[in-house]
Amino acid sequence: MDVTVGDRITPREIEMMFPSLFGNTATTLKSYNLETLLAEKLNAILVMGVANTRMKDFFDVHSIWQTLADEISVETLSIAITETANFRNNAAVLNEASEILRGIKDSEILAEYWQRYQKTFPMANRYSFAEVCDTIDAIVKQVSLSG
Repeated sequence: MDVTVGDRITPREIEMMFPSLFGNTATTLKSYNLETLLAEKLNAILVMGVANTRMKDFFDVHSIWQTLADEISVETLSIAITETANFRNNAAVLNEASEILRGIKDSEILAEYWQRYQKTFPMANRYSFAEVCDTIDAIVKQVSLSG
Protein backbone atom coordinates (compact mmCIF):
# COMPACT_ATOMS: atom_id res chain seq x y z
CA MET A 1 0.00 0.00 0.00
CA ASP A 2 1.26 3.45 -0.93
CA VAL A 3 0.04 6.46 0.98
CA THR A 4 -0.15 9.81 -0.75
CA VAL A 5 -1.86 13.15 -0.34
CA GLY A 6 -2.60 15.99 -2.70
CA ASP A 7 -2.74 14.08 -6.00
CA ARG A 8 -5.45 14.80 -8.56
CA ILE A 9 -7.87 11.85 -8.73
CA THR A 10 -10.14 11.71 -11.77
CA PRO A 11 -13.08 11.77 -11.44
CA ARG A 12 -12.83 11.08 -7.69
CA GLU A 13 -11.41 8.68 -5.13
CA ILE A 14 -13.13 5.42 -4.30
CA GLU A 15 -13.62 3.81 -0.91
CA MET A 16 -12.11 0.40 -0.30
CA MET A 17 -12.77 -1.88 2.66
CA PHE A 18 -9.83 -3.72 4.18
CA PRO A 19 -10.73 -6.49 6.59
CA SER A 20 -8.74 -6.73 9.77
CA LEU A 21 -6.44 -9.66 10.27
CA PHE A 22 -7.52 -9.65 13.90
CA GLY A 23 -11.22 -9.83 14.59
CA ASN A 24 -14.29 -9.02 12.55
CA THR A 25 -13.61 -5.37 11.85
CA ALA A 26 -12.70 -3.56 8.67
CA THR A 27 -11.05 -0.29 7.82
CA THR A 28 -12.28 1.93 5.01
CA LEU A 29 -9.67 3.91 3.09
CA LYS A 30 -9.97 6.26 0.17
CA SER A 31 -8.10 5.07 -2.88
CA TYR A 32 -7.27 5.86 -6.49
CA ASN A 33 -9.75 4.49 -8.99
CA LEU A 34 -8.34 2.26 -11.76
CA GLU A 35 -8.24 5.08 -14.29
CA THR A 36 -6.15 7.36 -12.07
CA LEU A 37 -3.89 4.49 -11.06
CA LEU A 38 -3.20 3.74 -14.72
CA ALA A 39 -2.82 7.45 -15.52
CA GLU A 40 -0.16 7.85 -12.82
CA LYS A 41 1.78 4.83 -14.06
CA LEU A 42 1.46 5.80 -17.72
CA ASN A 43 2.63 9.32 -16.85
CA ALA A 44 5.73 7.94 -15.15
CA ILE A 45 6.44 5.65 -18.12
CA LEU A 46 6.12 8.49 -20.63
CA VAL A 47 8.04 11.08 -18.61
CA MET A 48 10.92 8.73 -17.79
CA GLY A 49 10.99 7.30 -21.32
CA VAL A 50 14.06 5.22 -22.07
CA ALA A 51 15.65 6.38 -18.78
CA ASN A 52 13.00 4.45 -16.84
CA THR A 53 14.20 1.69 -14.52
CA ARG A 54 10.81 1.03 -12.88
CA MET A 55 9.72 -2.16 -14.61
CA LYS A 56 6.99 -2.54 -11.99
CA ASP A 57 5.04 0.28 -13.66
CA PHE A 58 5.21 -1.56 -16.99
CA PHE A 59 4.10 -4.80 -15.36
CA ASP A 60 1.30 -3.10 -13.44
CA VAL A 61 -0.14 -1.32 -16.48
CA HIS A 62 -0.03 -4.49 -18.57
CA SER A 63 -1.48 -6.81 -15.94
CA ILE A 64 -4.19 -4.36 -14.82
CA TRP A 65 -5.26 -3.82 -18.43
CA GLN A 66 -5.22 -7.55 -19.17
CA THR A 67 -7.31 -8.47 -16.15
CA LEU A 68 -9.55 -5.44 -15.55
CA ALA A 69 -10.00 -3.72 -18.93
CA ASP A 70 -13.76 -4.32 -18.80
CA GLU A 71 -13.93 -2.26 -15.61
CA ILE A 72 -11.97 0.68 -17.02
CA SER A 73 -13.69 3.61 -18.69
CA VAL A 74 -11.54 4.66 -21.66
CA GLU A 75 -13.15 8.10 -21.56
CA THR A 76 -12.34 8.55 -17.87
CA LEU A 77 -8.84 7.16 -18.42
CA SER A 78 -8.23 9.70 -21.18
CA ILE A 79 -9.32 12.54 -18.90
CA ALA A 80 -7.27 11.14 -16.00
CA ILE A 81 -4.15 10.93 -18.18
CA THR A 82 -4.56 14.55 -19.26
CA GLU A 83 -5.32 15.81 -15.75
CA THR A 84 -2.43 13.85 -14.24
CA ALA A 85 -0.01 15.29 -16.81
CA ASN A 86 -1.35 18.81 -16.23
CA PHE A 87 -1.08 18.38 -12.44
CA ARG A 88 2.51 17.17 -12.81
CA ASN A 89 3.36 19.96 -15.28
CA ASN A 90 4.48 17.54 -17.99
CA ALA A 91 1.58 17.56 -20.46
CA ALA A 92 4.00 18.01 -23.38
CA VAL A 93 4.88 14.29 -23.20
CA LEU A 94 1.33 13.42 -24.26
CA ASN A 95 1.99 14.83 -27.72
CA GLU A 96 5.06 12.60 -28.01
CA ALA A 97 3.57 9.42 -26.52
CA SER A 98 3.86 7.25 -29.64
CA GLU A 99 7.47 8.26 -30.25
CA ILE A 100 8.39 7.75 -26.60
CA LEU A 101 6.79 4.30 -26.55
CA ARG A 102 8.54 3.33 -29.79
CA GLY A 103 11.87 4.26 -28.19
CA ILE A 104 11.01 2.28 -25.07
CA LYS A 105 10.05 -0.82 -27.04
CA ASP A 106 13.24 -0.60 -29.14
CA SER A 107 15.51 -0.10 -26.12
CA GLU A 108 17.85 -3.03 -25.54
CA ILE A 109 18.68 -1.64 -22.10
CA LEU A 110 15.02 -1.65 -21.03
CA ALA A 111 14.63 -5.16 -22.42
CA GLU A 112 17.55 -6.18 -20.17
CA TYR A 113 15.90 -4.45 -17.19
CA TRP A 114 12.75 -6.42 -17.98
CA GLN A 115 14.69 -9.69 -17.94
CA ARG A 116 16.16 -8.77 -14.55
CA TYR A 117 12.71 -7.87 -13.28
CA GLN A 118 11.43 -11.27 -14.44
CA LYS A 119 14.16 -13.02 -12.45
CA THR A 120 13.16 -11.14 -9.31
CA PHE A 121 9.39 -11.36 -9.93
CA PRO A 122 8.59 -14.64 -11.70
CA MET A 123 4.95 -13.64 -12.27
CA ALA A 124 6.32 -11.34 -15.00
CA ASN A 125 7.77 -14.33 -16.87
CA ARG A 126 4.52 -14.89 -18.74
CA TYR A 127 4.91 -11.57 -20.58
CA SER A 128 7.63 -10.48 -22.98
CA PHE A 129 8.76 -6.87 -22.87
CA ALA A 130 7.46 -6.42 -26.42
CA GLU A 131 4.03 -7.69 -25.34
CA VAL A 132 3.94 -5.30 -22.39
CA CYS A 133 4.95 -2.39 -24.64
CA ASP A 134 2.29 -3.37 -27.18
CA THR A 135 -0.36 -3.24 -24.44
CA ILE A 136 0.78 0.21 -23.35
CA ASP A 137 0.81 1.40 -26.95
CA ALA A 138 -2.73 0.02 -27.47
CA ILE A 139 -3.95 1.89 -24.39
CA VAL A 140 -2.39 5.12 -25.63
CA LYS A 141 -4.06 4.66 -29.00
CA GLN A 142 -7.43 3.88 -27.38
CA VAL A 143 -7.37 7.05 -25.35
CA SER A 144 -6.35 8.97 -28.47
CA LEU A 145 -3.10 10.51 -27.28
CA SER A 146 -1.52 12.10 -30.30
CA GLY A 147 2.01 11.55 -31.34
